[in-house]
Amino acid sequence: GQLTVSVPYTLKAGEDASRLVVWFMKDDGTLECRAASYDAKTASVTFTTTHLSRYIVAEFPFTDVPSDSYYYTAAAWAVNNGVTGGKASGIFAPSDTCTRAQVVTFLWRAMGSPEPSSTVCPFSDVNSNAYYYKAVLWAVEKGITKGTTDTTFSPDAAVSRAQTVTFQWRAAGSPAPETCILIDDTPA
Repeated sequence: GQLTVSVPYTLKAGEDASRLVVWFMKDDGTLECRAASYDAKTASVTFTTTHLSRYIVAEFPFTDVPSDSYYYTAAAWAVNNGVTGGKASGIFAPSDTCTRAQVVTFLWRAMGSPEPSSTVCPFSDVNSNAYYYKAVLWAVEKGITKGTTDTTFSPDAAVSRAQTVTFQWRAAGSPAPETCILIDDTPA
């Protein structure tokens, strides 16, 4: 069944009670986000769970991700799994456009940041000091990206929805669709 747990909690100076969440700490040290509510009268944080374990009460890191937004849980998952830490000053910038470098990096991190076997990049516009360098190497090795040309990746270009789903589809092993036939000739 489900348990409702109430934990005494004193707000720190400047802490926003509406941004409090509870993180479940798994045995491997990773964190999983749980929705929580703060009751000022009882000075406690309440959340529901199906098991008793180690939990941490903290402020959700992004001030621009409302707890009732459709992407709240996805943003929490991304933080928990090291996919993104957001942008400077504690914002996620949910309406911003992503670059090709960012999307490939998110995907690489979501897959556990595997070490690429190659150290040579086929793209002249990807600097070896760039934060996305290993992600691009990995994506090329796995056939996730072919670049925008044979010698360019265009890391700062905005990524289209089509490119995003193509990256994801290729990362999933290019599975055959069940209801239509696709030809994979789109550069991404």
